[in-house]
Amino acid sequence: MRLSIPFAPALLFLLAAAASAAPPETKTSPKGMTYSIRVPDGYAKGQHPLVVGLHGAGDNCGNFMRWLDGPQSTLPKNAVLLVPQALQNGAWDQADAAPLAELIRETQAAYPPTRTIGMGFSRGAYYLYALAFAAPDILQGAIPCAGGLPQTVPDNEALKKLPFYVVHGDADPTVPIDAGVKAHAALEKAGVVCKFEKVAGLKHTIDWAAVSRGLEWIGGILDERDKSKDEVVVAKIASLEKALKDKSWEAAAAEFSGLEVVPRKHAARVAALAKPHVTSANEPLALAAIAAAGRCGPEGVAALKGVPPLNEPLATAAAAALGATAAPAAVEPLGAWLKTKSEDVACAAAKALGDLGGDPAASALASGLANAEALFPAGARREAIQEALKKITGQTFAKASEWKKWLAERAKQPR
Repeated sequence: MRLSIPFAPALLFLLAAAASAAPPETKTSPKGMTYSIRVPDGYAKGQHPLVVGLHGAGDNCGNFMRWLDGPQSTLPKNAVLLVPQALQNGAWDQADAAPLAELIRETQAAYPPTRTIGMGFSRGAYYLYALAFAAPDILQGAIPCAGGLPQTVPDNEALKKLPFYVVHGDADPTVPIDAGVKAHAALEKAGVVCKFEKVAGLKHTIDWAAVSRGLEWIGGILDERDKSKDEVVVAKIASLEKALKDKSWEAAAAEFSGLEVVPRKHAARVAALAKPHVTSANEPLALAAIAAAGRCGPEGVAALKGVPPLNEPLATAAAAALGATAAPAAVEPLGAWLKTKSEDVACAAAKALGDLGGDPAASALASGLANAEALFPAGARREAIQEALKKITGQTFAKASEWKKWLAERAKQPR
């Protein structure tokens, strides 16, 4: 499929970037897509939204990032900003589909967001529609600005729940407003949640006040949905408490498993309910409690630390759950489990540390590798640790001493 989209010359948005302790970085994904990413000061996993910005034709990720991160921008300052660059001369096309979707999912895994909002300008708006139509689960909201539809709207139940806030200026000479009007009409006809804002006198550019209104409108919808989900979670916790009180272990295991998402405000309560049962002799109950504790974020670490590393089925599950918490406090128990006698548990701990990422996890892995070299030379843990270190750092060294030297030198470098 080739997108039939008007060409918009690159705009020289050279306004100074907003003050930030961590300026944007330009990187390249495994599939060769260049992108710019800005992580907010004081970042904490699971506490920030992700905004994906798709630039117009002829533009590039660095230039568009300066616009999105500039003083005029109304995007949330606490958001992780991801600005990919189209593979072919700044012109989004079908070849970008797989690399773009993979990059977004990788970013969501590395920086677990509260929600992901897509924003596209001009050709980027056209491609934002294409992305949402192909993978509606990848976004929780979309703000296409000064663009139109690249194709007919598919009949998709997930897409119908994705809110679109369509913005277009009535003085746009490059992509006439009729393109935005038709896009909104087609979305409405297909049963998609959407709203259209016509900006009087606006030419081919972004109106940041309209973007702010779009974010507020989408946020209101998502907040209302979160409220409904919260009511469901409260009911599930009540059922879980009853099952535990009645010592109905099969029902309790089912209730733990049913808590597929644990909102932060309920995390401490769920973790407290899980803690006495992560070592239960009833293995299905223990495994369900372990998995639920992993979904509690930092609050789940204390419960998971109590799982004995010599109980391989439970400790292997607990290692994965500790990685799922995305909590810095998980590094300590996982580092200890790297040195346990169980090869399976050590390998699971290595993978979990690789998922956590960061310098503390890398240091724990290097220490675990030194222990493995001395005490477990024939096991699989050394390979698992090396894979985790490579995942975190992108580097490859043969021995723990080389890793420790490299990590010590990196620690001295300014960040």
